[in-house]
Amino acid sequence: MSRGSEYELVQLANGSYSLRSVEEDETFHPVIGPVAEAEALYVRQLKLVERLRTHTGEFVIWDVGLGAAANVLTALRCSRSVPGKLLVLSFDHTLEPLRFALKHAEPLRYFHHYERAVEDLLDSGIARFRNGPQEVEWRYLDGDFPTLVADPSSATWPKPDAIFFDAFSPAKNPEMWTQPLFASLHALLDPARPCALPTYSRSTLLRVSLLLAGFFVGAGHATGEKEETTIAANSLALIDEPLDRHWLAKARRSTSAEPLWEPVYTQARMSPSTWERLLARLAVLLTGDDLQRLRSSRKLQLRVERLRHWGQHLDAEALPEAERLQLHRQLEDDLPALLLSWPPQAAATAQAWLQRWRSPDDPLFHPTPAIDGARLQRELGLKPSPRLGEVLDRLMLEKAFGRIHTAEDALQAAQDWLTERSNHDSSGSRRD
Repeated sequence: MSRGSEYELVQLANGSYSLRSVEEDETFHPVIGPVAEAEALYVRQLKLVERLRTHTGEFVIWDVGLGAAANVLTALRCSRSVPGKLLVLSFDHTLEPLRFALKHAEPLRYFHHYERAVEDLLDSGIARFRNGPQEVEWRYLDGDFPTLVADPSSATWPKPDAIFFDAFSPAKNPEMWTQPLFASLHALLDPARPCALPTYSRSTLLRVSLLLAGFFVGAGHATGEKEETTIAANSLALIDEPLDRHWLAKARRSTSAEPLWEPVYTQARMSPSTWERLLARLAVLLTGDDLQRLRSSRKLQLRVERLRHWGQHLDAEALPEAERLQLHRQLEDDLPALLLSWPPQAAATAQAWLQRWRSPDDPLFHPTPAIDGARLQRELGLKPSPRLGEVLDRLMLEKAFGRIHTAEDALQAAQDWLTERSNHDSSGSRRD
């Protein structure tokens, strides 16, 4: 065992070597070693070599949790014969494990051919080199990953085709496993660019978090003693074994299924509100019989029925204004679930809708009354009646589509509409 101040080299049961963080008391790739795990979890599961061979343009990998660089260097070695351009963005808050690993390159056995590239990355935060016929650019982004993702500059990062997600466990590093982080990560993806994210965990709370964030989620390949891992993607085509209703039933019984909403590790059963949100997200994958077997409420079944109804309108932007407003009123909480069911050719529209939905002040995607009904009655002398309801609905429509903005606008629009209706009614009742 070779030891540094913060890290030590340890030999695993299968004879391979890895690093151990003394401070975190966690071993990197602890079961089958760094190379074997990287090959199984990232290279083979992502079909990395096959995707590189058929990819046009630059292939982008986000390496979340650089650590000692075993995942990146293994991917480079396995794809060394494939021509093309590869851009790797590695994220971590320290380069110390990589410095330590490079000093012990011989027993670790994955640095061969890449020592110079690693030295460049350590010295300047960027390495450019040829990997056989492949052109590689490898950048290091220093900082706490959740903080980096929350910064507006993250929107300028090159969009990924694959994400290596290799953080310390939720118990030791809960800030890397929160549902808000995965939601932010999903928001950074390009829906027109298929991207998959494998990770070693198979925890229920992780999978629920990923589903609620908008990912498709499936059972991942086994690695060593782990008979199953997790893979998430923004395209169902990248998932070989999507989670099904049998997993949902197990998730409901699990004692550790509620996502981490804050960066504090807790274990709890799924709350009723989370359960309903989860099923609503998966509405397109479930039948009515499935919902009954999962003991869903009538309220939830209504939400699912609405999702299925509006899911038939693939050209939703062409709907008449009144129907478009009805869509957003009925699906205000569940719009991301509807967008999950849209085909790839609608990806650009789905992304635009999602951006508007994330703005709580958008008058169409989060419709609100243009004016208080009591004020409308008081100012215009109206009484509670079906006509009052018609006026309020009309004003909400005008506000949703940007034709009125203030309560004064609403009062004037209501007066004009009532006058128009009165003239129309009078004309219709006049006899020759």
